[in-house]
Amino acid sequence: MDWAAGYVVDTLCSPGFYREMAPAYAGFAALLAGRPPAFGEEGPRAALELGCGVGFGTALLAAANPDGAWTGIDFNPDHIAAAEAFRAAAGLTNLTYRDAAFADYRPDPGAFDYAALHGVYSWIGEADAAHVGAILRDGLAVGGVAYVSYNAMPGWAAAVPLRRLLAEHARRQPGTAAERAVAAVAFARTLADAGAACFAGNPGLTDRLAVIAGQDPRYLAHEYLNAAWRPLFHADVAAELGAARLTHVASADPVDAFPDLTLAPELAELVATRPDRIMAETVRDLAINRGFRRDLYARGAVTLTSAERLERLMATRMATLVFPDDLRLSVRTAAGEAAADAAVARPLVDRLWRDGPQPLSAFAGGPGGTDALLAAVAVLVQGGQIHPLARPADERARAVARRFNGAVCEATRGGRDPGFLAAPAIGSGLPAGPLEQAVYRALLLRGAGCDDDAALADAVLPELERAGRPLLRDGRPIADPAERREELRARLAVHRARRRPVWHALGML
Repeated sequence: MDWAAGYVVDTLCSPGFYREMAPAYAGFAALLAGRPPAFGEEGPRAALELGCGVGFGTALLAAANPDGAWTGIDFNPDHIAAAEAFRAAAGLTNLTYRDAAFADYRPDPGAFDYAALHGVYSWIGEADAAHVGAILRDGLAVGGVAYVSYNAMPGWAAAVPLRRLLAEHARRQPGTAAERAVAAVAFARTLADAGAACFAGNPGLTDRLAVIAGQDPRYLAHEYLNAAWRPLFHADVAAELGAARLTHVASADPVDAFPDLTLAPELAELVATRPDRIMAETVRDLAINRGFRRDLYARGAVTLTSAERLERLMATRMATLVFPDDLRLSVRTAAGEAAADAAVARPLVDRLWRDGPQPLSAFAGGPGGTDALLAAVAVLVQGGQIHPLARPADERARAVARRFNGAVCEATRGGRDPGFLAAPAIGSGLPAGPLEQAVYRALLLRGAGCDDDAALADAVLPELERAGRPLLRDGRPIADPAERREELRARLAVHRARRRPVWHALGML
């Protein structure tokens, strides 16, 4: 029997990091719902990722949360080999990987107070879903929280024919899963262009096809070509995990705690007046045609009173991730745009930039009162503008982050481009493209306090040229060497003023 059992194993998944998996982020979302995790602000003592792929996300969380022990599980030994190689390069001593199928993994009872699965639940059949439930039932400590994200119904309903087409076409083609995915997408485009009624009568399907045509073939292979593929209703996942004695406590999207931000009043009322959480979430998903859910489940959770919830929320410390002039007031959600009140959000970010991380109680008494403050904070957190603080960034945490981030920069120089750097003050990561990584690497080599933009430009330009990433202006490469250098010096000056202070504040340097 084929050991892969229908899963894609000949193509490594692409490295990825998903900020919703960070314990401080997930904990804040749970707190908004009045059911915080037992691990609190200090973060989990031990955490588990099921289906960790090549392990980059697990490694980043281990680097950004160095006080906890992290374990990543994946049944593809090629994934684990890649994960181990990067773990060694990053010098992480609080991270362990296991090459194991869900059916074979037996955690010690209560070993973990946090667990996470990103997307995996959509790509396994009912038998493996039951194995996941058993791992969480036995391995999560009482009060432990599991982050579970998956392709959701009804948002995926229109795409079911496309996925089946891609899978059937790919099954009959030679080559790796990535190569077969590319060929399948090309065939689907041919079918759509020829006027197939399935596409002509379904604009959403045509739009999805246009999007996936430009996506990473590795992602397409793992998203669409596994034998098991289950877009799920919330009620079904809640029932499956309920059998493992886990309870749904919250959406991991903070904005979902404020239905009025994303739903018309009539729909918000219908959600709010449902008799239980399962029905309320089902109605919400239908109202917004949700296609992806990020949920938090707990093995036992304390429900706070309104007063306790408010006290805990107002004690939560926030850090800004952006310079005030770069602040974005809205975030795109599954239901469309959600916007923060500018009169609340701008003074908040101004002060966080000026004075450093602050508890939300420092902003009490502002326009609109506490409700407006918490709604604005939810939008800004979900929009990546601010973030709950996880811990003070002491020198030990900074040293771990520097080693990890240096390894990220080296991986990017080698053509892998993981795309995120660890930020221990928030226990999470920040996106960083090739230019920012070249700057970060130059700062490591020259000293984090280097303010010589000319010297940095001399270090960064060769890195960009070596990687075949020309400096662009108005979408076009800058041809003149002197102009390139001046353009880069100008950008580095802006970076020094607006971005580097964030790196220092979050413990990245």
